[in-house]
Amino acid sequence: MEYDFNTLKKLYNRYKIKYDEKSKEYQIVDQGNGMIYNFSGIGAEKVKFAHFWVYASNFNRSQMGQNKDVNLAFSDNLREVYNIIMYTAVEAIQSYGHLCRKEVFEDNLSSNTIYVHAKDVVEGLYSKENGFRSFEIWCQCAAKTTNLGDWLQHNK
Repeated sequence: MEYDFNTLKKLYNRYKIKYDEKSKEYQIVDQGNGMIYNFSGIGAEKVKFAHFWVYASNFNRSQMGQNKDVNLAFSDNLREVYNIIMYTAVEAIQSYGHLCRKEVFEDNLSSNTIYVHAKDVVEGLYSKENGFRSFEIWCQCAAKTTNLGDWLQHNK
């Protein structure tokens, strides 16, 4: 599935975001071939969200080294949290045309996961305007291409 947890991890691992001192702009760098991409458009928003996921998954937690941040962000606990968040988001967008309030995500997470920091992830997703925008775009794209029945089957 194009918007599943593994795709998110692949985007994070393949593309890095860096600030170019010369142009004074952020760029996306393909780690495989070194190609540099603009920091705008749907593709860039997907990469931004993959990186923002790492931030959000560590929100309100003590600072750890970069590797531990990534390990936590793509752990089995966070896979479960991601799947609940995405199911909730896609269902809301397909039903109402927009994302739901963060309280809806928090309620669904507290009902469906035992991961202690699940609500912190939602807080992280809503904490920064640019990051939230990439989350929203990711969810809108997923809602256009996702059948919720298939999503449930694929993410058991």
